[in-house]
Amino acid sequence: FMWARCCVLSRVVGLRKKTSKFLAMVPLVDMVNHGRPSSVHWGYDDGTDHVHLITNQYVKQGQQIYVSYGKKPNSRYFVNYGFTLAKNPENECVLAFSMDTSTPHYQEKLEVLRQKSRQRDLTDVENCREFSVNANARDMRFRRMASFLRFTNAAGKDFELFRKSPGFDLETIGPVSISNEIKMLKMIEESSTRSLKRFSGDLATDHKMLKANRWADEAQMHCVRVRANEREVLRWYQNLAQKGLQVLTQNWEGVRKSNIGKLKEIKEASIASYILTITPLLTDPNLNN
Repeated sequence: FMWARCCVLSRVVGLRKKTSKFLAMVPLVDMVNHGRPSSVHWGYDDGTDHVHLITNQYVKQGQQIYVSYGKKPNSRYFVNYGFTLAKNPENECVLAFSMDTSTPHYQEKLEVLRQKSRQRDLTDVENCREFSVNANARDMRFRRMASFLRFTNAAGKDFELFRKSPGFDLETIGPVSISNEIKMLKMIEESSTRSLKRFSGDLATDHKMLKANRWADEAQMHCVRVRANEREVLRWYQNLAQKGLQVLTQNWEGVRKSNIGKLKEIKEASIASYILTITPLLTDPNLNN
């Protein structure tokens, strides 16, 4: 069974025949390696009843062609296909959160989570959630996690905003208030720190091993790379939380808006994009609490 399961995981492709979608194992096509962007268009041809590969650029005789296996983290590439990428912006970590029973409006919030949560977010414990997220504050996975935390941490007049708008989308809640955002960032920092402590050794050692490039076998290299990737994303979330907290806990009273605008000069572009979403909290007295 394991052999057959691994064959399917590493070789199966998704195709569309007329109006129906299906999975298939296609000889020769399954030999094409991953590359982005893909150098071919491919799919099922209803007219000829064949799977075709058509190049979208000039290809010399003997030149390798590539198809994209999709945007996936290295952990997925390794488990499903047996390879990893040296640079992969889709690498992920898992951050876990639970809503304490003592949180304000606990039962009311729990009922909203039961009604509005997508099935993919559910765990065995209804007041807990796990999120697979990459190091990108613009990504929907990050926004879904942040939205959940903003809702579960809302209290007082922040929670009243949700009561007054019962049709709100649980996955698209933006910054609510400074106090609410601080709670969210502290939970992200705590969760990422907790996950990092589960690893033995440290990230610097992983980086040294990858730089030395001396391995017992190729599988060892992939395992160390995947481990380092997860640590890197967890570190990114630690950094995001710490920078966000630094901004939100400063005394901005009397500071000119032009100076607040300099926050966009933060070097890490993906973190800067998040910082820019919270700057209205610093300049709008209705949100600043």
